[in-house]
Amino acid sequence: MATTTINGIALKFTFFSAFAIIDVENGGAHNVILYDPDDKTMIRTLRRTVKVGDLISCEGTWETIKTNTSSFRPSQRLRASSAPACVKMRAVDGGELQSLRQATFGIERRPKKRRKIAAPNKTTTTTTTTTTTTTATSTSTSAGKSMGHSSKMNPRERGSIFVKFILSKIGKEKLNQGTGVVDVAGGGGHVSMAFSLAGVKSTVVDPRDSCGILPKRDRKVYRRAMKKDAMVIKYDTHRAYFGGKVDGSDVAYSGGGESMSIPACGTSKDEGKSKILMDECSLVCAMHPDEATEPSINWAIEKKRPFFLVPCCVFSRLFPQRRSSDGRSVETPADFVKYLLEKHPGTKLATLDIDGANQCVYWTGT
Repeated sequence: MATTTINGIALKFTFFSAFAIIDVENGGAHNVILYDPDDKTMIRTLRRTVKVGDLISCEGTWETIKTNTSSFRPSQRLRASSAPACVKMRAVDGGELQSLRQATFGIERRPKKRRKIAAPNKTTTTTTTTTTTTTATSTSTSAGKSMGHSSKMNPRERGSIFVKFILSKIGKEKLNQGTGVVDVAGGGGHVSMAFSLAGVKSTVVDPRDSCGILPKRDRKVYRRAMKKDAMVIKYDTHRAYFGGKVDGSDVAYSGGGESMSIPACGTSKDEGKSKILMDECSLVCAMHPDEATEPSINWAIEKKRPFFLVPCCVFSRLFPQRRSSDGRSVETPADFVKYLLEKHPGTKLATLDIDGANQCVYWTGT
């Protein structure tokens, strides 16, 4: 049979140990791809290469399959001759993807029902309290161990621990030079709040419309501190992408269509506030900066500025070109930390006393 190439939006993946089945929407038509490579490890590679919502391309030959009346699968499927390739990541947003899935499969995703838990009796309550206390102690003592991106620690406390570590390496006088500290991908501003309370000026750089806007409870604490303590220096905000918007990244959080007008910070095309901020900054820091991690450290090394970064998500699909010194691709958090440490001979590694991603890659400057 003749070889055929189909392109379409991946709607569903069914992975098995030896093969994978992919449902694709192709110009209003529903196609099914069967991928059964000789090398079974390629199934694991496929999981990292393509995701639901991607525009994928696949080459293979058509074959007839048996279906029953209740099946949503078509009577033909494409037997892939090579691994399906991602043409465009996140080709559709969540709403459009759900519409395509509903039109293709005739089903609608429903939220899972929460199971009702019976109210505990007095004996159970006592046991639960004891267990909770033990867990809290365990979390505190084991904070040095990285447990992934997730964290149950209060963001304000996490930012305070991060800032205290930076201050133990670099003094306030140096940090307050020029425009002060640049807090890359600072989100609601918890790291900058900690700098502010310590008497260090900083600027939150984040593309989201909530850039530097603390949650209500933390905002109250911050305002109270500003009234009572003259040492507190109010932090600034600058809504911008650090290093520019990464092609394929999820920009829905940054304001939809207006994301195109958000400036880029830390690039050769810096203009206005971005240029002044970066030209005169004393240090670059970032707590879980996602896609901005590598641009931040690259800029700091190029400009010979100190940096303190706590990396989290690897985004191996967005940055497939990353390779460590031994030639291996960067796919795990451990690989990513190793890759960042190799960027400069003076770079060091420290483990912060927080849960979640807690490996701090830093350089205090010359």
